[in-house]
Amino acid sequence: MSSSEMEFLQPVFPGETVTVVSKKIYYRFHKLKCEVKMYNEEMELVCKGVLSGMLKVADNG
Repeated sequence: MSSSEMEFLQPVFPGETVTVVSKKIYYRFHKLKCEVKMYNEEMELVCKGVLSGMLKVADNG
């Protein structure tokens, strides 16, 4: 991962189940950028932001 811009809105406690939803902004030249949101068990937004980085291509040879 090369960059993360996250905003934490509410606490998440141990044992709590969360749901993470990601939307691809772009993927080109092995670079990925996504908008992510995390919700708690009551489907309240607890975290949001943008993650980006480079993907390593597997060498199958």
